[in-house]
Amino acid sequence: MLIIIFLVSLVLSLSLVPLIRWLSQRMEIVAEPRVDRWHKKITPKIGGVGIFLAWGITLLIGYFFQPPTSPNYALIAGSIIVFVLGLIDDFKRISPPAKLIGQIIAAAVVVFFGRNIDFFSLEILNILVTFIWIVGITNAINLLDNMDGLAGGVALISAILLGILFFRSGNQDLLIVTLALIGSILGFLVFNFPPASIFMGDSGSLFLGFTLSTLAIARIPQASNLLA
Repeated sequence: MLIIIFLVSLVLSLSLVPLIRWLSQRMEIVAEPRVDRWHKKITPKIGGVGIFLAWGITLLIGYFFQPPTSPNYALIAGSIIVFVLGLIDDFKRISPPAKLIGQIIAAAVVVFFGRNIDFFSLEILNILVTFIWIVGITNAINLLDNMDGLAGGVALISAILLGILFFRSGNQDLLIVTLALIGSILGFLVFNFPPASIFMGDSGSLFLGFTLSTLAIARIPQASNLLA
């Protein structure tokens, strides 16, 4: 089942990203060459749509055949919010404060349902640090997205490590979410390695950063060093 989850996500990503690339070109949703970026030609920039759809469709298929024992609905809901936020920014630039507010709302969904860092005896400190962690990592991946394959490569390595930890701790529900993410990122990277024919855009980088940051604060007794 786990291998199938990965393969379904990979195949979906390999199929969807070229379609999204074509649509992005047709709709002229492209990144112009800039001094602070490495690309020299106009490049489609909503590859994150392919990543997100491959991940989401795979989860729906996986949950249909094997319903989760501990659904990660808060994580999924927050990821959807951040993806939509990034997609809006890809189509029509929104201000940094507006993006920050959207990220805080998505983080609030996760925190409200009890997923937070457990470092301090005072719960208010745990909640505050959790917000800083989620928003910080979300924007860190976003800032990394300025070279071909960089943000996707870092996200892939992080997701693989998380997947190994979830596998070793026996948390199959989180492992399924992570394997779906790994497959979707890997499929996208086929088209994003230098010279990239498509960029993930904010819809991809914000989604990946948020999802990885939320997965990393999963409370698993057998993996106490998960956050590190």
